[in-house]
Amino acid sequence: MSAVSTVPQRPSEIAYAALFSLLALGGCAGVSDEMRQQSQRRYELAVNLLRTENQPRSALVELERAVRLDPENAEAQLLIGQIYGGSGLYAQAEAPLRRAVEVLRRESVEDPALAASFGEARNSLGAALINLDRPQEALPVLLEVSQDVHYPQPHLALGNLGLAYLAMRRYADAARVLERAVSARPEFCVGNYRLGEAYARMDDGPRALGALDRALASRGQGCDRIQPAFRLRAELHLREQHRDQARADLTRCRELGPDTQDGRACAQSLRTVEGP
Repeated sequence: MSAVSTVPQRPSEIAYAALFSLLALGGCAGVSDEMRQQSQRRYELAVNLLRTENQPRSALVELERAVRLDPENAEAQLLIGQIYGGSGLYAQAEAPLRRAVEVLRRESVEDPALAASFGEARNSLGAALINLDRPQEALPVLLEVSQDVHYPQPHLALGNLGLAYLAMRRYADAARVLERAVSARPEFCVGNYRLGEAYARMDDGPRALGALDRALASRGQGCDRIQPAFRLRAELHLREQHRDQARADLTRCRELGPDTQDGRACAQSLRTVEGP
């Protein structure tokens, strides 16, 4: 169950271990204005490679060059962390995300235009920590950004905060913040899915089904392909003896990926529902 991050472009395949070693993140003594300008140009090239040409590996090369020139290029550090995080390489994502948070915390005080990036860096760090099975560490980071009025996407921070609470088995707290997330952004399908999970853990089947229905009916991109949401809704339907609805959800779950953990579980349940 991955956390939500605001990655500019989530590359579909970077199934390699760290191809580039992240640089030692020391101070910026000796960084000239020319080096900073070169670093920014490398960063801008990386953004183009990622967003326009979908070349995450080449983008990482340019980003590494950018932080070699200027270790305090927070935008480059943030994007490195987001690319690794979007590829499931959360251990590699943590260090550059922490560096981005450190630099942006200082610089955003003097430049309010950086407030959104500061929020994005904290949200991305929180997401990485959750996926590293360290939700307790993620909690203060996400609480801070979820309360930041300058962060333009508070529903994402609330969604990750809810996920941290779920991981800590604090289901009532998870439901509370996820209700705020979907109230702020009703079409936030991942938030509704997680809200459904929180309600299910609290044995509130009707509200869980309602949240899952909203998640899977949302028109947002990918909302009708949340495989674990189909699995959970099927389990709830089976609990209520709604066999036809459960069969439909299990079938869809299996179709979305028969080789995933959810897909295999749905296939097994479907055989049980259909009988000999």
